[in-house]
Amino acid sequence: MLSLYLSMVETDDERKLVTKLYQTYRQRMYNLAYGILNNKHDAEDAVSTAFIRIMNNLNKISDFESSKTRGFVFIITKNSAIDIYNLRKKNIYTDIDELDIADDIKIEEEVINRFDYKAVKEAISRLNDNYQNVLILHYYYDLSLKDISLSLGITNKAAKSRLYRAQEKLLKELGGKSDE
Repeated sequence: MLSLYLSMVETDDERKLVTKLYQTYRQRMYNLAYGILNNKHDAEDAVSTAFIRIMNNLNKISDFESSKTRGFVFIITKNSAIDIYNLRKKNIYTDIDELDIADDIKIEEEVINRFDYKAVKEAISRLNDNYQNVLILHYYYDLSLKDISLSLGITNKAAKSRLYRAQEKLLKELGGKSDE
C-alpha cells in the first residue's frame, strides 16, 4: 500500500514524509478505525481513505511526530471511519461467528457487552465534532489536556472545558443525569 501512496506524490521530501507518516501512524489509524467499525475490511478502507485525505493536505504537516499532526491524523481517520459506519448503518447485523467468546463466557453476556459498547459509540456519534474529537483523543488515545489543546489548536483551559462539556453531553445521550 505504501508504494501506491508514494506514487501519488512528486518530490523526494513528500515521499519521505509519506513514508514516515505511514510507518508511524498506520497501525494506530487501523486500531482507531477498527474500534469504530468492528470490521477488518471496513477499517482497512477507512485507513486508505484517511491516507488519501492526509496526502491531499501534506502542506499542513511540518513535523510528522507533533501533537498537532497526531491529532490531525486521528481526526481524519475517525471521520473516515464514521463515514463508512454511516453508510453501513442501515444493514446492521451481528454474525455469531464474529463474536469473541471465551469458553467461560455465555453468548448472552457477550451480546450485552457488545450492545453497551455500541450504545456508547452511537451516543458519541450523536455529539458534535468538537465533543467527539476531545473524547476520542482523551479516552481512546490517552492524550493529556495539554496534548489535546496542541492537537486541536485551542488553549488548555478550552480543552479542559470542552472535555467536561463533552462528558456531560455524553452522559445525557446515554440517559444519565446531568447538572446542566
